[in-house]
Amino acid sequence: MWTPIVPHTQLIIIPNGTQPSYWKISTYMEPTDKIKTVFEFTVVSLIVIGLLIYYFNNKEKAEDRENMTNFYTLLK
Repeated sequence: MWTPIVPHTQLIIIPNGTQPSYWKISTYMEPTDKIKTVFEFTVVSLIVIGLLIYYFNNKEKAEDRENMTNFYTLLK
C-alpha cells in the first residue's frame, strides 16, 4: 500500500502493459471543509502582501522626491 503525499487523497495506479514504465499514476483528491479556510487564508495573505508592497513603493517614491529636491537645491 502506498501512502499518498497529500492527506485525504487516493493514489490510483493503472497498469498499461507488462513494464512498469507504461503504468499510469493518478491522484484523486476529495474536497473538504478546509477549502474555505485555505481560500480565506490565501486572500488575507495576498491583501497583506499587497499592502506591504504599496507601503514600501510609496516610501521609495517619497525618498526619490526628497533626493530630487536636494539635488536641485545643490544645482542652484
